[in-house]
Amino acid sequence: MEGDRQQTLAASVGAPAPAVLAALAELGQAVDSLAAAVQASAWTLSDAQSRDAVRATVAEQARVESVVLGLVRDLDSRPDAVAGARAGSIAHTFLTTALRRTGHQAGRDVRAAQALDPAAATGDQPAEPLPGAGGDSRMPALAAAFAAGLVSREHVDIAVRAVQALPKGLRRKIDPDGIAVGSKADSYLTDQGRVLDPDTFRAIADHLRAYLDPEHEQFDAEAYARRFLTIRVGDDGMVVGRFAVPAAQDKEGVFVFKVS
Repeated sequence: MEGDRQQTLAASVGAPAPAVLAALAELGQAVDSLAAAVQASAWTLSDAQSRDAVRATVAEQARVESVVLGLVRDLDSRPDAVAGARAGSIAHTFLTTALRRTGHQAGRDVRAAQALDPAAATGDQPAEPLPGAGGDSRMPALAAAFAAGLVSREHVDIAVRAVQALPKGLRRKIDPDGIAVGSKADSYLTDQGRVLDPDTFRAIADHLRAYLDPEHEQFDAEAYARRFLTIRVGDDGMVVGRFAVPAAQDKEGVFVFKVS
């Protein structure tokens, strides 16, 4: 297993930073050592040590996922890195075709990678617009918390989705305190994500989005992509169908279709 991983890394000709490949090899070895230790001696831990080990491992998992997004962001910046990929979809194409991630998963990966760009501006000014990420939607506070293992990937996706749903003009608007609304949302959601479980955090994020932009009908791109309608004529001559549409796009709960 380790040998296969080493061969794969060694075959990556033209890698931008050899140190990255060396660190990946060390990471693989560390994971192998940890897995062996867990298998052989996890039972020797005290209850408190067991809790601490789970907590520490989950935090390290988040840190590694933060690094993964950094590599996704780097890949996405290379126009010729993936054969056949159109501009703006480099990483998405690689994630779906080479790594077998669904289109939805790949989309979340790319959006999160772009939003957590550490090159984002800090302070009272939002970052420069990011192509493909819905404009000025970088979240440096969230990026730092994720890199430190203080929030999970699920928290990240919820926060990124909430902030990117806000109109660009609103995100860049400077409030009476002299701070951009997008920056305030980033800080607030990061603080909440550090203490709330994802389900509660999702409700908080939705509430914040509605509070900041009460008149804007939210368009849920992921939910819209999952909509479907299937119709067939049964043996008894009756038309039978199934459908799913986002509730926000069917306010009156009525779905009308015609079969000709």
